[in-house]
Amino acid sequence: MLNYVSKAADAAHGVLRADQRLDFAKRLRARIEVERHGSQSAREVAKVLARFGDPAALVEREARRLAEQGSPPSATWPPRACRPPRRWRCRGRARGYADVPRHRGRP
Repeated sequence: MLNYVSKAADAAHGVLRADQRLDFAKRLRARIEVERHGSQSAREVAKVLARFGDPAALVEREARRLAEQGSPPSATWPPRACRPPRRWRCRGRARGYADVPRHRGRP
């Protein structure tokens, strides 16, 4: 079950905002718990997960639901004007220096 929720959360990465993704994963896990009725049988859990279908399809449905509510998905959030300049973004630097701009040549 946790593997299924993890796959769904991975599929939601880049589609939903972080807060939306966390809420989606939490609600999905709770719904699976309700559907399996406390069963510990791997066969019963597999049947429940099969009824839920492909995790990517669940993410698409969630993105449509959020769009209908007027909550923007990740692809349009934050607007480009609100993003930090590219030179300030993390480039895989270690030790917390990601927010320090790199020097581009001599002053």
